[in-house]
Amino acid sequence: MWHHDLGLLYREQASFYAGQYPAAEARGELTLAAGHQSDYPPYSFPLAMPWLLPGLGWGAARVWFTACQLAAAAVVVAFAWMRGREENARLGWLLAGGVLAMTGLRADLLFGNYGLLMTALLVAMGWALERGRWSMAGVAWVGSLLKPQMGWLFAMLFLSRRGWRVLVAAAVALAALALVACWWTDVTLLDVVRSKYSSRVSVMMLYPERISLVSVLTSAGMDAGLALPLCALGGIGAAAVVLLTRLRTATPLARAALVATINRICTYHNACDDLLLVFALVLLGRQAWA
Repeated sequence: MWHHDLGLLYREQASFYAGQYPAAEARGELTLAAGHQSDYPPYSFPLAMPWLLPGLGWGAARVWFTACQLAAAAVVVAFAWMRGREENARLGWLLAGGVLAMTGLRADLLFGNYGLLMTALLVAMGWALERGRWSMAGVAWVGSLLKPQMGWLFAMLFLSRRGWRVLVAAAVALAALALVACWWTDVTLLDVVRSKYSSRVSVMMLYPERISLVSVLTSAGMDAGLALPLCALGGIGAAAVVLLTRLRTATPLARAALVATINRICTYHNACDDLLLVFALVLLGRQAWA
C-alpha cells in the first residue's frame, strides 16, 4: 500500500491539469479511463496544486509530496513540543513522542494522503488565531478544506464579530476556485451537483476500517446518505453548545481540541485523519502535567 492514495491523487490531478474533470459522471460519461475517479469537490483541485505541482513526473511528484509531508510532520511535532515545553521541558518531549507514535502519522506517510498537510495548516490556523491574525487564519483554514472532512468544522472558531468576515471571504474564495476549476475542465457546477458522483463516498463509509459515529450508524442499518448529514448536524450542534457556554472564554487550543475531536467522531474519516486528535493530545497532556 506504499503511496497507494498518492497514486490516485496524482492521476486525478494530472487529469485536471490536462483539462479533464477527474470524475466521469460530472462530464456525462459512465466510465473514466485509468482509474481517475475523484470524489473531491471542484475547488480542491486548484488547492492541491502546491502539493502536486503541474509538470512533475510520477517519480518527482513522489519525492516532492513526501518532502511536503515531512515538513508538515515537523510543524505538527514542533507544535506539540513547544506547547508542552511551556509547562515543562520533559512534557515537551513526551508530547512530541506522542505525536510521532500516532498511527495516523504512519498511515499518512505510508499511503501518501493529505492528512498531515491539512493538520499542519490547522496548526497554523490556531497559531494565527492566538495572535489575532484573522486573515492568516482564514487562508490556512481555506487550505485545510482541500480535504473537506479535515477542516470543515473549524469554521466554528470563526463565529465572532471579526470571524464572520473571514467566513464570508473564505466562501467567496472557495466559490471562485470552484468556478475556475469548472471553467478549466469545461463543466459547470450544475453538472457536478447533478452527477451525484460523490455517492461513492457513501460506499466508502461502509468499509470496516472507517471508524466514526457515521460507520457505527451505517453498521446498525442506517442509510449512509442519512447518517452523514445527521452526524454532521449533530457535531455542529454539540460544538456550538460547548463553545458558546463552557468554552466561551477558553484558549484557542482548548476550543480547537474540542472541535477537532467532535470532527473526528462525527464525520467520515480514515486512519490518516486521526491526526486531528493532536490538539486534544496536547491539551490533555498539559492539563495532566499541571
